[in-house]
Amino acid sequence: MIGSKKLIELSRSLSLTIVRAASHDSCGHTSRNRSSPFITKGYQPTTRELLDDCKYDARGSMHASVDEARVLPILDASVILSPRQYCKNDSKSGTVAARKLVDGRRAFGEVMTQELLEFTNSDKGKDNDHVRKLYALSGHGVPNSLFEHFISMGREWLRCQNAVSSSANNLHIAKPVSSLKSPSQSPSSAIHLALRNIPNCTIFDREKILKTNASGTTSLIQWPVEWDHDLELYMVVMNRIGSRLSSIVLKQDVNEPAILTNDDMSTGSVIIPSHLNKWNVSIRKGEVLPFYLLPTSGKDNDLVLTVEWLYNSVDCWTIVLRLQDDFVGKHAAYKGLIKDPIALVFEGVYVARNPVRGIKLLS
Repeated sequence: MIGSKKLIELSRSLSLTIVRAASHDSCGHTSRNRSSPFITKGYQPTTRELLDDCKYDARGSMHASVDEARVLPILDASVILSPRQYCKNDSKSGTVAARKLVDGRRAFGEVMTQELLEFTNSDKGKDNDHVRKLYALSGHGVPNSLFEHFISMGREWLRCQNAVSSSANNLHIAKPVSSLKSPSQSPSSAIHLALRNIPNCTIFDREKILKTNASGTTSLIQWPVEWDHDLELYMVVMNRIGSRLSSIVLKQDVNEPAILTNDDMSTGSVIIPSHLNKWNVSIRKGEVLPFYLLPTSGKDNDLVLTVEWLYNSVDCWTIVLRLQDDFVGKHAAYKGLIKDPIALVFEGVYVARNPVRGIKLLS
């Protein structure tokens, strides 16, 4: 007969085994199984998994091994990015709404600091087996119609480059989008446009627009002036999100976070957006994330924006915002069209506006 002390030890051992099993998948890495008021339960892949699951073919499209159980956790950042949405149920009382916002921002900062703490404690972020800090973002305050406009914008930019390539090679101008019946591409078809800032400032570098064709060849292209407005609109939206989300973990000085505490201001609800130091934008034909990772939204046509934190130093973080359209999955039946998905990726390197240690601009 087992004594009570032995039973307690066995119980603790069994509980520990269950917890460890729940926090590891078949690949042996940690998957998220806890939730908070801001983050749902979900699955976060490793770098190795993303490399293994997503393989580009000659057209730039990806083929992913689908597993519906592996869906990203959803991060509700409305307390930072859309205060009106966060406080909508308390709009009748300004005092209640203000207090909810103050408490919510403080709690959000604590949750995300805990989420991202392991980056600052080790170099595992550079390991292919390290779990990526990747989330599906909600509460961003951006209308879905604007996201759809960005996707259409990216598709049109790539299409226009195809037309330029065809014209340059004395071929017929590329067919209109509405006449495309399949995603097959010629070797000269543009599958990727890469944009960046001028070194040592954040001004758009018009001289370094890199185009990649389906054949893998690259070339520099001219940026049409008529595309400036759409690019500026996209940059404003992405930088608004990135500068505020990065401020959660960036330090104004060695000890104080960018979200001011009660020691700094009485409200504790002020957000100091981080400073954008360097950026890259990619417009790509194909997927940048396996679609099985993206949660389905309430509306079939809603696009999912994902956010990822990448650690550079205590005073410098990179925010990656990915937006992609599953055109084949959502619209294949529309007028018989079949198109490759389009993805837009914003990578912003952010630093604290007033760090104690000087930050050198990244070239």
